[in-house]
Amino acid sequence: MKWEQLRNGALMSVAVEAGFEVLVTIDKQIEHQQNLAALALPVVVVDAKSNALPALLRFTRFLRDLFASSLERALYIVEEGGNVLQLREPRSR
Repeated sequence: MKWEQLRNGALMSVAVEAGFEVLVTIDKQIEHQQNLAALALPVVVVDAKSNALPALLRFTRFLRDLFASSLERALYIVEEGGNVLQLREPRSR
């Protein structure tokens, strides 16, 4: 879609306009870069140790289960063991 140049805020706006229902990312810093109380769509962070495909594939089942539920406009962090955190404000560093 040639959105590589878009930053997080602009990317979310364009994604909403294009009809996307959720943004999935491996950007763990997005929690501290965006106003979580004003997200334009649900954002899911895959908290993998690596962005290599084998590490990400371990999250498939957890993501499928999460997407089967009704997601609010919040930040969801999917951890290695499948635990899902829902945040409306950043955790302290």
